[in-house]
Amino acid sequence: MLALVLVAPLIAAHPAHAGSEDTTVVTGACCLFQTMQCLEVAEQACINQGGVYLGDGTTCDESVCVPGACCLFDVDDLSSGAPGPSPTPCVPVIESACISMGGVFQGTGIPCAPFTCDTAACCLPQGGCTVTTALGCSALGGEYFPANALCVPGFCEPAACCLPQGGCTLATQPECAGLGGLFLPNSPTCDGASCDRGPVDVACCLPDGSCEEYATETLCIAAGGTPQSPGTACAAADCPVLPIACCFPDGSCETMLAEDCTAAGGAPQPAPFDCGAVSCGDVVLACCLPDGSCAEITIDDCAAAGGAAQGIGSACVKVDCPPPP
Repeated sequence: MLALVLVAPLIAAHPAHAGSEDTTVVTGACCLFQTMQCLEVAEQACINQGGVYLGDGTTCDESVCVPGACCLFDVDDLSSGAPGPSPTPCVPVIESACISMGGVFQGTGIPCAPFTCDTAACCLPQGGCTVTTALGCSALGGEYFPANALCVPGFCEPAACCLPQGGCTLATQPECAGLGGLFLPNSPTCDGASCDRGPVDVACCLPDGSCEEYATETLCIAAGGTPQSPGTACAAADCPVLPIACCFPDGSCETMLAEDCTAAGGAPQPAPFDCGAVSCGDVVLACCLPDGSCAEITIDDCAAAGGAAQGIGSACVKVDCPPPP
């Protein structure tokens, strides 16, 4: 925490004359960061000293001039649909200065540490997913997943998770991964989910070129994989990288390699990997509405509301929506 020197208000005294106007100088808090002082002076006096005036009637206290991390998100990069955490400029300033710069203030005394301004998926306690910073997610009471840049459909919604030891439980995609299970996003309940273990493990080639050993061919296919010959171990499997379904900000879908999808500003979809089985209109992103406000809704809902979708991976915290005409 920075140590600030609080200086008593400076009031300009003027002789009182009968019938004269009140010439009392209006003062406010003035932050002088070079000398680490807070003065209560008139606005022009503050400006003359190179300070930041906080407004008429504001007063100096222990925190009013303490800076915090201010994230300056690149709206141009965001509107292009480029997904994922990216280096975002962070400057230590007071909250009012951050707002005037178009930034998002992370809190008084919060330092500009590595990753302070990175954004990723945040699962909200009331359900749903939003893209925000780690501090923003914590303020919302959510769970932050720094390795997951996007809110892909079903990421924070529980679905069937086939456990390695057999059986099924409802879990979100990250929870299922933590259990070492197979996440089935198209099975909202365990009823009907084929999680029965068979007597033989099956090497399963996944679209990203990796290999997992599943209990049955059914589980492999449910994960979007290709079962290998019975008895084949992953160590002996030669798994090629395959194209997957890629959703774009306009709601369209194309089949391509995952890395090409990300580079083109799209969102690689979890199983199933066929565009015919994927609803890209369900992807949640920031939407600038006609009244100038921002809402995190699906592409289809954004279009129905007459809004402008801001790109895959976008979040309202990083979007500057234009005012209504």
